[in-house]
Amino acid sequence: LTLIEKGVKANALMVCNALKKGLNCSHLAKGFIVLRKNSSLEVKHFHSWNSSDQIQMNYNFLLEENSSVNYIFQSLNPGNVRLNTFADLKTRAKFEKKVIMDSKNSDVNLTSTFTLSGKQSSAISILKLVARNDSKVIALSKLIGKEQVRGHLECQGLLIGRKAKIELTPSLIVENRKALLTHEAS
Repeated sequence: LTLIEKGVKANALMVCNALKKGLNCSHLAKGFIVLRKNSSLEVKHFHSWNSSDQIQMNYNFLLEENSSVNYIFQSLNPGNVRLNTFADLKTRAKFEKKVIMDSKNSDVNLTSTFTLSGKQSSAISILKLVARNDSKVIALSKLIGKEQVRGHLECQGLLIGRKAKIELTPSLIVENRKALLTHEAS
């Protein structure tokens, strides 16, 4: 549990990696992050693993009124990774997430769900993914607009290798006619 108190501006630099090749590592990370009113969190998260390593990450965010998160995840060798991100945004809360990943013989599964439950909340999710060799990359990005909100999903994938596969799925769920949710997939 991480609690960012009212009005606090926090920064986090997170680095996770294998010490050397051939260790067959397992990495499990779970987090519940609460941002109180008018607080902010900037995260720079870097990973580097071997293709035999198993990585599972689950992060849940609760953003109270007028709070914000800027989350950048970069992995130039992700191993076999499951990254699940869930966020509930209250009034005027803002979440920006960018994932940059270069997979080499990896099995990657990314899931993001942003529930925009407060008026004037917003979320932007950008995925820039490369699949090389025998990599398989699956990504599901979802925005749920419950109020007068704004959200955008951008999914970009590049295949390098005959056996590589990428499946990118943007999902927009509009529950309020004043919600403006968009996506761009390529």
